[in-house]
Amino acid sequence: MPSSTSSSETRPRPLKYIVGLLAALLIAQTAIQQGATWVMRHYGKNETRWAAERAAANDLKHDGKGVLLMGSSVLFSVDPDLLQKKMPDWTVRRAVMVGTFYTDWDYCLRRLTREGLRPDYVVIVALPFQIFGDSFRGDYLPLHWIDRADIHDLARDRHLDLTAETNLYFSSINSFFALRDDVRGALMNAFIPGHRSLIVLASAGTRVYSDAEIERIAGDRLVALQTRLAGQGTRLVVLRYPAPGMDAHWAVVERAAAARKIPYFSAIDYIDKKKFIDPYHLGEQGTQEFTTLLAPAMDAALRPFRAK
Repeated sequence: MPSSTSSSETRPRPLKYIVGLLAALLIAQTAIQQGATWVMRHYGKNETRWAAERAAANDLKHDGKGVLLMGSSVLFSVDPDLLQKKMPDWTVRRAVMVGTFYTDWDYCLRRLTREGLRPDYVVIVALPFQIFGDSFRGDYLPLHWIDRADIHDLARDRHLDLTAETNLYFSSINSFFALRDDVRGALMNAFIPGHRSLIVLASAGTRVYSDAEIERIAGDRLVALQTRLAGQGTRLVVLRYPAPGMDAHWAVVERAAAARKIPYFSAIDYIDKKKFIDPYHLGEQGTQEFTTLLAPAMDAALRPFRAK
């Protein structure tokens, strides 16, 4: 009969196995995070495209003909190669920031400026509610578009609580944390076609703005952005994007821009709805049509400033 001593020596030690399990889970989680981050950075459409567009933007030499098109995913409706081909006198680069609003463009331009980007013109390509609306890209911002040094200013400007501000700081050092919404979005888009447009629509919020509010907010924001850009010799220009059902809001934004002497132009006010693949984004045929019309319209809008 075994003694009580030998019996206690063969008894399992729960703490040892719990620690081992936790360690294994930690290793597995780290591997999953690193793997997902590697996949997104090398194969994620937003990641690889932004890296290419950011590198191409370095060609802008501040020589009187450098144009940076910046805006949300509606910029996918501009073919950058075709546009450059049709505007040989200009150096045109595109910077698509998916799911973004004014706040995102503002802070991204601050970062790009510090990194040495010096376009002669920044052309905002967006939907009107992305100019006057209150949304912003959230935790993805520190990955590419905002300096860590600006996070506190962003938190103050957006009235973020301490948790939200901490998340932004954590996103600036942990790519998986910053990319987690995009990973979920990629999975959702695989099951729900048009998920990208649903997200943009949801981000617009439910607040209803009066025309007076739209004119004041849009006007103040455009002036603030132009003032910041003017310090480096860059001019802000607003392009009307021809998404259906936006006429009334665009009229107010145009009035706000005109009152504050912010250049505003349109290549075409209306494109047949059949050429849109969803409420906001043009299909291939519509993209080619819009880009072809955009080239001479943008040349006409910018050339008078270039001659000065």
